[in-house]
Amino acid sequence: GSTVNTTFKNRAWEGRVELPHAALGAVTGTIGAQAARSDFAAVGEEVVTPPSVTQSGAVFALEEAKLGDRATLQFGARYEGQRIALGAVDPALPAVPGYAARPGQEKKSGGASGSLGLVFYPAKDWSLGAALAYSERLPTAQELFSNGPHGGTGAYEVGTTGLGRERSLGLDVSLRRRSGFVTGSVGAFVNRVHNYIFEQELPSAAIPVTHNPDGLTPFQFVARDAKLYGAEAELSFHLIDETTRHVHLDLMADSVRAQQTTDDEPLPRIPPLRYGAKLSYDDGKWAADLEVRRA
Repeated sequence: GSTVNTTFKNRAWEGRVELPHAALGAVTGTIGAQAARSDFAAVGEEVVTPPSVTQSGAVFALEEAKLGDRATLQFGARYEGQRIALGAVDPALPAVPGYAARPGQEKKSGGASGSLGLVFYPAKDWSLGAALAYSERLPTAQELFSNGPHGGTGAYEVGTTGLGRERSLGLDVSLRRRSGFVTGSVGAFVNRVHNYIFEQELPSAAIPVTHNPDGLTPFQFVARDAKLYGAEAELSFHLIDETTRHVHLDLMADSVRAQQTTDDEPLPRIPPLRYGAKLSYDDGKWAADLEVRRA
């Protein structure tokens, strides 16, 4: 329509510096730092999140060491600090358990992440990889302080101000082939997550009709322990691989299952099983492909 119901303003900057360092024996890599600031505000009928200023800074390192000709060791680490400061908060917001935003409130948090990976080359053009990663994700202002109708998602969204870090421990393995009639990769992964943050549906009576006149379904950001596991594959069959003409058949599939371990319920909004195929042709002058995907 012609009426602007809500105006969103976000003034932000972000900076990143990376410093590749000279080889330390067999170790090569990069160290760096990152910083960001975001000043967010919304004015109008659909104010989901109160105005807030988010500031964050992080330091990180990514390193790699060759173990002869048959293996490569990879490792990385990152630490991030974050501060969220609220501006004005509507005192007439509906009361929901877990929500306690107030003007001038600050939320300070920090999180560390690290990973260790090994790539093994058992034969020419083949590689076998495994990686173990621990990560901590800090909750956003929307997850902490939302309390309002969100027309874009057709939901009334409420945050939980006491949300803590989302902590994950994951293992993934993969097998890859880089040349030959068949190339591609297959892999599998499993993640255990403490305080996995997601939106859980609330009873419709949780939000009074005076605050939710359109009857939007209410959701609240909550945290539960969870387990995610799955597999993915991408294979290419090089049916014709001449200098001037190429015909390839690509097959792809991926699947993930996600379950709350807190109360043994499936997690919402998880991508479905997907698979597909693509046939492509290229002779240097003409290129064409036909792709089918199902989800």
